[in-house]
Amino acid sequence: MAGKTCRLRWVGSTRCIFCPPILPARANYANDRKQWAAAGLVRVIAALPAERAEDKQRMVAFLKKRVDGCLAYQRRDGLFYDVLDKPATFVETNLAQVLAYAIYQAVSAGGLSANYIPAADRMRQAARSKMDEQG
Repeated sequence: MAGKTCRLRWVGSTRCIFCPPILPARANYANDRKQWAAAGLVRVIAALPAERAEDKQRMVAFLKKRVDGCLAYQRRDGLFYDVLDKPATFVETNLAQVLAYAIYQAVSAGGLSANYIPAADRMRQAARSKMDEQG
């Protein structure tokens, strides 16, 4: 993967993060890169010292674009398709779980507005509804 970096790409009219695949090429990119990018950004934002406020602002803006880009494709039940803009792909739970975590953490840290909480709550409830007595 040397020399390959993540870039932004357009999905419809929304910018989402795109990372070159490590695995063999696939026609469409699944959500795994989006969820971990959001979770990683939250951790970087929390770790930045006060003297890096400008960098923190830039990272918060980057996170907001990622979250907004994903939320544009959130299903009514709070989940997402494996490929955000491809309803023919299966419904998956992982993006909802990790994106909800990122939203809760970012709101708690003051990086995102509390207006994101209802979307995160829908994701969390949708993920919990997939659990049975064995997890």
